[in-house]
Amino acid sequence: MKITTLASGSRGDVQPLLVLSHRLAALGHEVTLVVPANDGAVARRLVRSVVELPFDGHAVLREGNLMDSLREGRNIAFFSEGLKLDEKRRPQMAEAIIGACAGADLLLVTPLVEDIALCVAEANSQRVGTVLPMPMWSNSLYPSFFFSTARLPGWLSRLTFTLIERGARRVIGPINELRALLGLRPVTARPSVSFRRCSPPVLYFLPERVVPRPPEFGANHHFTGYWPVPTAVRRALGEAVPPDGLREFLDAGDPPLFVGFGSMPVLNPAVLGIVERVAKRIGRRVVLGTGWSAALPSSERVLVVDKVDHEWLLPRCGAAVHHGGASTTGAVLRAGIPQVVTSVFADQPFWGRRVRELGVGETFRFQKLTEGRLLRALARSLEPDRVASARALGEALAAEPDGAEVAAALIHEHGETFPIPPA
Repeated sequence: MKITTLASGSRGDVQPLLVLSHRLAALGHEVTLVVPANDGAVARRLVRSVVELPFDGHAVLREGNLMDSLREGRNIAFFSEGLKLDEKRRPQMAEAIIGACAGADLLLVTPLVEDIALCVAEANSQRVGTVLPMPMWSNSLYPSFFFSTARLPGWLSRLTFTLIERGARRVIGPINELRALLGLRPVTARPSVSFRRCSPPVLYFLPERVVPRPPEFGANHHFTGYWPVPTAVRRALGEAVPPDGLREFLDAGDPPLFVGFGSMPVLNPAVLGIVERVAKRIGRRVVLGTGWSAALPSSERVLVVDKVDHEWLLPRCGAAVHHGGASTTGAVLRAGIPQVVTSVFADQPFWGRRVRELGVGETFRFQKLTEGRLLRALARSLEPDRVASARALGEALAAEPDGAEVAAALIHEHGETFPIPPA
């Protein structure tokens, strides 16, 4: 099949599609991979056909007040301003996606580009599957993260999704402009919501062991398991070899803490100071991953690294402190070590709650980070029962099949029967 996979957003949003595209190409499919411009070079090392979206996912965060909204955890403000800023590049986005999808038999879409891609698929009678990091359709177990990550009555959980769609009406105008360009009739609801009536296959890159299936979800919802990153993708990402000095640092003492905030550019000298003081008080060293934050200096107790293979590093650590991205949380769970999730925004509080409910760590909001709070959370996470639970869960997850292989096999065997958005 000719398959176009569409990814947009941060490293955590894009990485699963890099892995899946690599798996599909290995099965003989002709894959076109759509990514933000900053991921183009990596994508071209994995598949022959790459289309870059007209923005840099890293640079976008520095536009307007997005950084402030992100650091303060204001989801609605962040996404509202993001929609406004997107207006200037929306025509170029649509043009890139239309071109990338031309001639494809199947589109694999992710949330940030789903509505545009579904309009294109409808115009071209193309089949569609959806890739998600967590349950994001209306259900009674997990409310929309825009409103809450607490346990709510089922009816109230479902109501949060209804409210989200009411707030999303502002995107209907731009969607209908695109639909007019494609020769399609106007709509009153987002195509991604209407398409759900077709029961399209939804591929989650996580296992039910970590996020139990909501009772409303039918057989079209596939919890495939975690998608570990194969060597070829690590090589493309520049992470196949540990950074200079890391092996020596690990060998020089007890397993250190890993601290990192991924694509959340929130690390600064003040945060580093908190981390160093806490590490000293509990007698631990630290491996600090910079991610999308500015580089910080290493010290005797803290080694700062940039590109690093989490799946290699984390099992060599004693615990992790991180932002709660879906992929990072999964990597720590598979490593079998306890964790503290200091969530910044979006779905990250959800993952922090799951970590606590699984009995493998603690969580609080990054905005409330203090030396005392981090010290207490680490102390609880490093209690023997939490350490044992984390190890047991890591062993159970390690015994599960490679979720990316499961997803790729499902697409390979059934992709030609995936639904087409109705005209």
